[in-house]
Formats: sequence, structure tokens, C-alpha cells
Amino acid sequence: MDKNVMKHTVVRLSSVVVGVMLLGLVVGVADARADEEIIAKVPFAFTVGAAHFEPGNYVIRLASEDPALIEIVNSNRRAAAFAMTLPAAAARDSAQQPELVFTKVGSDHVLSRMVSADGDDREFVAPHHVAEQGSSGAAR
Repeated sequence: MDKNVMKHTVVRLSSVVVGVMLLGLVVGVADARADEEIIAKVPFAFTVGAAHFEPGNYVIRLASEDPALIEIVNSNRRAAAFAMTLPAAAARDSAQQPELVFTKVGSDHVLSRMVSADGDDREFVAPHHVAEQGSSGAAR
């Protein structure tokens, strides 16, 4: 086999291998990010911090590498907000489905907790004027 043909074949094969490896890396990152979001249909109006949202479909996900910052976006992207969270420590079933937990304060629903499939639950930081007691409900 000619050296030029052999060199060209090796370079081409190396390019294919590198391309496949990069594709695997991109797919792996996309899968990891998909695990970090919750898609929920919320049948009532609710608040997160100072932001008010109408009933609808929402995506709740990490807004950065820091798990303390969460992004809430409705499916039509007309409403969005960032919210601060704290780690939530609670004993629970490790097979629990991701969900959002709301606290009812008067007639208002406040997003108070995000339960994730991996056990890294987060509690939303409530504004000072929100009462500490209330009933809880969940949306999936």
C-alpha cells in the first residue's frame, strides 16, 4: 500500500473516531441536563418569590452550575423567573418521582419545594412576608 494512501486512511479513520467520541460526549451532556429539570402542568396560579405565574405548563431547571439558582419558564416562554433555593433534607423514598410542592397561603399557592429523582431536593427561599404555616400540595 502506498504511504500517502495509508496516511490518508489513518487520518480519515482518526477523524471518524474523534467525531464519534465527541458525539457521545454531547449526547451524555444532554441526557444529564434532562435529568435536572422537571416538566409540570400546574392547574392553578402560583408565586415563586415575587414572580406570579398563571396556570399552565412549566419547566423548572437548574439555571447554572450552582444548584441554588433555579429557572422557572412556562412552555410558551411568556413568563419566566429565577429563584434561589436551599438544600432540602428529608428522608424519603429514593424511587420518588420528580414533583413540585406548593404551600397554600390564604388563597395563594406558593412554590415551596422541588423534589428531584436523584434525591437532590431543593426548597425555594420564601419572601419574608409569606406566612410560615400552610397546607401543602404537589403537581407532577
